Amino acid sequence: MPIEAEDGTAIILDNFFPEATALRPRKGYTQQVSGIASDVNTLMTFSSGSVQKLFAAGGGSNIYDVTTAGALGAAVYTGLSTTKLSYVNFATAGGQFLYIVNGLDSAFYYNGSTWTVPTITGVTSADLIYVTTHKSRLWFVKKNSTTLYYLPVDSIAGAAVAFEVGSQFNRGGRIVAIASWSVDAGQGMDDLFVIWSSEGEVLVYAGNNPTSDYSIVGRYTSGKPIGSRPFFPIGGDLAMISEDGILALSNVMRFDRLTAAEKSLSAQIVDAYRKVVNTEADTFGWQVISLPKASMALINVPGAGNNGTSIQFAYNVSTKAWSRFLGIDALCWELFDGNIYFGTAAGAVHRAENGGSDNGALITARCLPAFTHLGSPGRVKHIKLIQPLLSTDLSGYTLGVGCVVNFQSPQVVGASVPGTSLAFTWDTSLWDDGDVWVGVNVIDRWEGADGLGYVIAPYAEVLIDADAYPTFEFSLIGWNILAEVGGLGFSS
Repeated sequence: MPIEAEDGTAIILDNFFPEATALRPRKGYTQQVSGIASDVNTLMTFSSGSVQKLFAAGGGSNIYDVTTAGALGAAVYTGLSTTKLSYVNFATAGGQFLYIVNGLDSAFYYNGSTWTVPTITGVTSADLIYVTTHKSRLWFVKKNSTTLYYLPVDSIAGAAVAFEVGSQFNRGGRIVAIASWSVDAGQGMDDLFVIWSSEGEVLVYAGNNPTSDYSIVGRYTSGKPIGSRPFFPIGGDLAMISEDGILALSNVMRFDRLTAAEKSLSAQIVDAYRKVVNTEADTFGWQVISLPKASMALINVPGAGNNGTSIQFAYNVSTKAWSRFLGIDALCWELFDGNIYFGTAAGAVHRAENGGSDNGALITARCLPAFTHLGSPGRVKHIKLIQPLLSTDLSGYTLGVGCVVNFQSPQVVGASVPGTSLAFTWDTSLWDDGDVWVGVNVIDRWEGADGLGYVIAPYAEVLIDADAYPTFEFSLIGWNILAEVGGLGFSS
């Protein structure tokens, strides 16, 4: 019997986000600032009491305060050799610090009012390419090496101590990234220290004082890390952007490399993921960002596609379902004040998942579910009608539908249908007409469709025009298809 895909899977799911019971078009983005001279390679946040800041590093050598939407102000920090930065927020008894390194310039920090280059001995801080915190210490990666450095507890300056791990790597290479991993999603004495090499070896250390009781508790093998920001905490686990997929560290520790890849977070999109890894693995901009209030995580893939623009794989952390976002050409991302922002090669910063358009441009969402035999494998089906089921308060959308047969390329059958709404419009609707006060309505029109084949799939293409409706509602709930089932083959 021919194999049929699982319910709920899709061949194409672009600019839709898979919710628990329906698909919704992704929201648009609105401009925060523009006018930065060149690529915005890094977005950073600082939070301390009443001081909440969003910074953008771009224009080749500058950092800008982009906390407030509107006109771009003067740079708050200048003279950088690169704006591809590694950063972390670190709190001590002396305050809160945004700590930054880039492998070319001396380490520096922001404390809520001033930018400072600290005095660090024991290592040239301009050689430090990566920074993180672990058990109240700042830890650094020295570029092109297998050596880490750490500062004293609760310190932002002083004598850096070397921590060499090269002898633990059986495959050689260099350290790419480090992270603190807590299995309880917080910070505590049980936190482990994770080191990832360019050859895909993962070292896990336990202990409280690196000068006395740090010990290696595991050495594991994974795919090579992708990008300069390959770690991201998700719940009580640590997500890892690798050539094998988006791995969970807990699976890397429990299973062999092949099994861990099969259990990766990205297993459902393995073909699409491998395709972009093969072409874009060395391109700057790979990153994971999450928007907790939407149960959403995004994997930014830079330079993907034939047009050289970024895409995002969108992941529902609750349902484990995936889709793909197009039209958001992002180089970097950051979460700030509960919202997500991205920087672009055009020198702009935008707020994502906000509004009903892409800074004024329409949003096109496409859905082609997996093909189905309609319960009659091997028999010919003649498609008659299709009924997409929608729930929306919009009138500003255009819907095109069709049915695809025998794995052909999708296309809209007939003319797209502009959306209509029954919502009552003040000073326009008649008091005794059919318009209603409730704005969200279920749209269930039957549309003409045609096709003859063994397997079929419904197809929808929605053009969202909701620039004036930033909080619009739109859900693609499901389908009904009217088809005649025939015999076991086409007649000659």
